[in-house]
Amino acid sequence: MAALTQVSAHTPTGGLAQRLPTAANDLRDDLDGFSRLETDPVADLDPWARDHLGDLVELGRRCPAALAGDQLLHTDVRADNLLIRASGEVVVVDWPHAGRGAPFTDALGLLVNAKLWDPAVDADALLDGHHPGDDDAVTTVLAGMAGYFLDAARKPAPEGLPRLRAFQAAQGAAALAWLRERW
Repeated sequence: MAALTQVSAHTPTGGLAQRLPTAANDLRDDLDGFSRLETDPVADLDPWARDHLGDLVELGRRCPAALAGDQLLHTDVRADNLLIRASGEVVVVDWPHAGRGAPFTDALGLLVNAKLWDPAVDADALLDGHHPGDDDAVTTVLAGMAGYFLDAARKPAPEGLPRLRAFQAAQGAAALAWLRERW
């Protein structure tokens, strides 16, 4: 979390700022997954998500505004994109989706991954320790992430990535469980 807070403390300027996309634009369609699930429903959609689908669709549509910002973002933070050196220093790797946006975005992505591996982790306390005061925006983007993962998980696996859809389904379930806690 400290490493991601350091990353998000940077505001790209000049040519870099012009070349980096904003999360609000880049993730707009991705985080609208609940709209696609409403239009093209799946039989095994979580009952809580089904009961709250209208609200979840609305949250997904509000994601671009919640992601607004100019801080440096990785936008694909998971445990496998973090290396820990022998010194304890954390290095964030694999940056093809770098962008700009709200500073809590990467921390939120990492905490969804943490909830996948340990559902008991107090993600809200960890997030509040590094990004206090972003509750509404966090809930909005968390809903968008859950919708993205649940929608993506139902697609055919891309060639060469046979486990991707199962991983996305698990991430979606973890994000949805955390969203229910916050609700």
